[in-house]
Amino acid sequence: VEDILTMNVSRLPAGLKTGKCIQRLESNRKEIACSLTGRPIWAGNYQVNINLTDNQGGSDQKILKLKVIP
Repeated sequence: VEDILTMNVSRLPAGLKTGKCIQRLESNRKEIACSLTGRPIWAGNYQVNINLTDNQGGSDQKILKLKVIP
């Protein structure tokens, strides 16, 4: 059964949103990469939540630090 990955990005700074996501096979591992689009409204330090799930019940969560510079 082929893994189908889904990425959900939340707590982005105002003005940014998740763009297109691309899945690819890299060294026998399936990867997903999503772009961010838009222009942040305020500078600052943000903690962005990343949730990754697959169609077989697997999941992982990460918090990434994002710094917006004016």
